[in-house]
Amino acid sequence: NPTFNAIAGTMNTRGLLTRNNKFWSHTRIKEVLMNPIYNGRVAWNKTNRIRGRLSPSDWIVSQEKTHIPIIEDSLFFSVQDLLSARHK
Repeated sequence: NPTFNAIAGTMNTRGLLTRNNKFWSHTRIKEVLMNPIYNGRVAWNKTNRIRGRLSPSDWIVSQEKTHIPIIEDSLFFSVQDLLSARHK
C-alpha cells in the first residue's frame, strides 16, 4: 500500500494541484480518502468549538446519498477498512 506521502508526491510530480492551487500533503490525502462527500454522502459534526477537528468516528454521516458519488461504495469502504486497520 502506498503511503500518504507517496501518493502526495506522485500527484505533485504530475503537476496535479489541490483546488486551491497548492501542493498535496499527506494530511490532505488522508482527509480526501476519509471524506464521505466523495461517496455521495454528507457528514456533519466534523468540528467542535472546544475540541476542534473531530475523529471520523464522531461524524454524523447521511445514510442516503445526497448527490452522485465519484467513488463507488465498494472502493470507498475498502479504503475505510484499510485506513482503520492501519490505526489498530
